[in-house]
Amino acid sequence: MKLLCFTVLLMLSAAFTLAAEESTSNYIYGYPAEGITLQDTLVSGQIKTATISGFSNSKHTGMHYALLDMPANVANTLGGCQITKVAFYPFLTTMAKAKIIISKEIGSEVLYEQEVTGINSQTWHVIDLDTPYIINKDEHVYIGYCIESAQGDYPVGYYYTSNPAAQAVIDPILDYIGYEEDGAIKSGLLDTQMYAARRQTANLMLYAVIENQGQPIPENGVAVGALSFSNDIYIKPNNEQKLTVLYNNTATKPLESFNVTIKNGEQTVVEQTVGLNTPLQPMAEGKFTVNMPTSEVGLHKISVNIDTPNGKDNSYTGEKTASKGYLVYNETTKRNVLLEHFTTGACTGCVNGETQVANEVAKVNAGINVIRINHHSGYESDKLTQTDDKAYEWFYGGAYLWAPACMIDRTDLAAYGAKGYGGTATTGPVFSMSKSNATISSLITSAASLPAFVNLNVKATTDENRVLTVNVNANELYEMPQADMMRLNVAIVQDSVKAVQMLADGSANKNYIHYNVFRTNLTGTWGEAVEFENNAMSKTFTYTVPAAWNIDKLRVVAFLADYDASSNKNCRVYNVAQTRPNEPIKGDVNGDGVVDVSDLNEIISVILGETSTGITDVNEDGAVDVSDINDVITIILNL
Repeated sequence: MKLLCFTVLLMLSAAFTLAAEESTSNYIYGYPAEGITLQDTLVSGQIKTATISGFSNSKHTGMHYALLDMPANVANTLGGCQITKVAFYPFLTTMAKAKIIISKEIGSEVLYEQEVTGINSQTWHVIDLDTPYIINKDEHVYIGYCIESAQGDYPVGYYYTSNPAAQAVIDPILDYIGYEEDGAIKSGLLDTQMYAARRQTANLMLYAVIENQGQPIPENGVAVGALSFSNDIYIKPNNEQKLTVLYNNTATKPLESFNVTIKNGEQTVVEQTVGLNTPLQPMAEGKFTVNMPTSEVGLHKISVNIDTPNGKDNSYTGEKTASKGYLVYNETTKRNVLLEHFTTGACTGCVNGETQVANEVAKVNAGINVIRINHHSGYESDKLTQTDDKAYEWFYGGAYLWAPACMIDRTDLAAYGAKGYGGTATTGPVFSMSKSNATISSLITSAASLPAFVNLNVKATTDENRVLTVNVNANELYEMPQADMMRLNVAIVQDSVKAVQMLADGSANKNYIHYNVFRTNLTGTWGEAVEFENNAMSKTFTYTVPAAWNIDKLRVVAFLADYDASSNKNCRVYNVAQTRPNEPIKGDVNGDGVVDVSDLNEIISVILGETSTGITDVNEDGAVDVSDINDVITIILNL
């Protein structure tokens, strides 16, 4: 049955000025700011509530950057058109030279550059490109300029929204500002790559002129954007689940209508033309919500197709369908919890941090199994730091790095009281141990309460040549919503490793014993893609253990997790298991590496006298009897 509750929620404000009302052969991409006075421009300081103090060049001399973002969906629609001019307005500069830049990435992969001389302050400079830049379909580019800044200069011009003329052209392109220091591009506000300057309050005084070699610029374009669900991707039967769909006007004419088709698998649940009460301006973003079915248990595969803008052919020629799944479930399996701790020998607070984590883990209910890995990163590094340890700093979110710090199941637990550095909002799964509104033990308990639908068993053996063989088996209750993102991760961790540790008084303990030390991955930094067949998966790995590692102190940790390179908040761990080399799996009677019904059958066979293989005295009471069957059943139910 088609769902008819289809509500347009948001239309963003206009951000562009067309050169003419009807079909045109050129288009202004950015902010010409006609009617803006010098009183509206930003020098340095307040953009209403946002501060860009870093552009006070008493602090930051050197190269400054100003860039407009042209995302891939816009480039797709305007593909084949040419950028013929770039215009910019320096507020205050003593430099006579600047450089036009078109780049594939901020600060690198320059696609086009052109030096400009005769630069003056408080003047629009409209620069003809020596060679018009042809926009390539699906290529994400940044368009703007860089200019060297001397002491006291304010080379990047902005304007406020207090002037109605400015309000008419505000947002929705992201504009980026930055400065170069010690060969690295930083922002004027945060010590990171770049800072998005717009914040709904000001824009760069910067634009590009786009032409289509005498032909009309594409007028009608719409692209489907991200999909999200009101109850995440896991939901109990018959609970409300709303789908929110983002969409973009990718062309130069206001969007008044489009066609949408939403399917759940092969079943069409929405098919209609959507008319917008308020036209969506060029390059702006809108969204709508619609109810989704939740009566049927299992995976729901949702696809959304948006096309036919304003009843015309779509100038956007990329993928017009977005897909996302959600799981309606009535059964779960036990979740073990993965706790990753960032700590280094260089960190004077990390001994206390380790004690704090250990004490908090000890407070957790005995029924929750916490599996630990320590990454020697976050604050400088030490001789135990591995390349992958540094790679996992990505989970901080880029704003700050610090230690000690933790993350649990690679999940952002902000909703449960986790906070970032200094008690600020989290920018990724990593949280501050001392500034959060919740204790580590309560966050572990919260993570353990999240539903799990996959269980793992891991078995590890070594031979006389120190070759470690690892067998990982997993079973899932349902097909997972993000199966294409699921990765198997297998890590080797070592306890009782002697290495230098800085202490709180500033002295160094050269014989400090470190635990939970991450040694290596058997599956690469972000794991290996996996496929389940009949809801089961099995993998085997081999690794020669270095002579310096004590095999008796090793643990093998295996976990299944999503990996989304575009979002560190979309990499949750499904479940985790661990073992020590040559340690039998309790309940694995027939030795196949999995605790399941076959182990029950094995015990029954032994009781009936039909076989005598396997480790059958599960509860170790000296007899093989019905109590062992009960013990295996308990193990299976608690996986």
